[in-house]
Amino acid sequence: MPYELKHIKPLHRELARRIALGQRPVDVAHELGMSPEHASIICRSPVFQRELARLEEMRDKGVTSVEAAYQEIAPVALEQLERTMYKTKSESLKTKIAFGILDRAGFGPVSKTNINFKGQLEVQRSELTAEEKRALVARRLAALRAEAEEQKRLAERAKELVIDITPEPEKADTGLVEV
Repeated sequence: MPYELKHIKPLHRELARRIALGQRPVDVAHELGMSPEHASIICRSPVFQRELARLEEMRDKGVTSVEAAYQEIAPVALEQLERTMYKTKSESLKTKIAFGILDRAGFGPVSKTNINFKGQLEVQRSELTAEEKRALVARRLAALRAEAEEQKRLAERAKELVIDITPEPEKADTGLVEV
């Protein structure tokens, strides 16, 4: 009796998601660390076929716009990474964050795969020149230094502020109503 899926596991769902986006099952299997034969068995399962159809329908309706959501939160995530990188005491964490930022800033080949609504696969390669990379890093460092200076200036100004926290004297209750 051939193997048949009873339910979709996260790995199966990832396989279906990537196939729905137009990647070849053999390539996805390799990237996910499974044999092409195992991926083929999973892909033939009726449970998997229903999940794939559901994902393809969502893709066609434009409901799944994960890339757009990531694009919206990317600047916030970058700011958080930069702050963490400069404030943490862990050199290991600083290094990991720095490598991640540099990788995303183009200090290595970046490939993006876009699927248009006609189902055509478009591969774009984007590489920055060395001069563009230096300029990008210089701009980010200048912005971070300016932010650090502003924080320092605000901290110094806060030290100068004097806040009077003396409680007001309580008024005696005479029973009279003020008019």
